[in-house]
Amino acid sequence: MKTTAARRGDKTYSCLSLVEAVRERTKVKHRVLLRLGKVSELRDSGQLDRIIAALRQHAEGT
Repeated sequence: MKTTAARRGDKTYSCLSLVEAVRERTKVKHRVLLRLGKVSELRDSGQLDRIIAALRQHAEGT
């Protein structure tokens, strides 16, 4: 998971993405697998909590 910030005018937006680490020659970069959306919209809709819970279950192996 990675949070990126983008500025448009005087506003700053934070977006949440699912990424993987990829080695390109001597550097390790992130490749975006899925853009989940704006953090504020995910938080307001309750989807962010569901994503966190699903990742926690996956990490615990249940």
